Amino acid sequence: MIAHFTTHGPQRWPYYVCSTFSKRGRTVCTNGLSLPMVAADHAVLDQFEHVVLDPEIVESAIADALIELQPSADALDTARAALAVDLRRVEEEQRRYAAAIATAGDVPVLAQALQDRERQRLGLLQEIAALDRTRRASPFDVHRVDKDLRARLKDWRAMLRRHPSPARCSRS
Repeated sequence: MIAHFTTHGPQRWPYYVCSTFSKRGRTVCTNGLSLPMVAADHAVLDQFEHVVLDPEIVESAIADALIELQPSADALDTARAALAVDLRRVEEEQRRYAAAIATAGDVPVLAQALQDRERQRLGLLQEIAALDRTRRASPFDVHRVDKDLRARLKDWRAMLRRHPSPARCSRS
């Protein structure tokens, strides 16, 4: 779709038309229908407002975002405990592989498995350290972020109705 204008006396009437039809003609595209721009903009904005900006969806998205931005202490403890269990399991596997290598000698498959467990162990230690840093991080102001998100949403809704043209792609 591409924006076009037609003039009738002093009035300019904006409308949309198929960009292929406009640029390459009827031999390439037979869709020469025009769509009044104001009516199309309002129809799209109405759908956008009722579907994308549906209050239930927006409320749920804000709640999910705030939860993601600040995990609870319980969630951090649960995640850390799960990582600690995985770390103990990997370290026990390392001990068994080391004992097998000590008994059987340098078997490449066992040596590779031991190296794989070491990579897993280091990854788990990094994840535990990241959780510990998250716990020590400065407190997150949930109320300030919630207020800011709601103000931005209100501004966005108002802007869409006042100025639909920034949302419209009018490149030729």
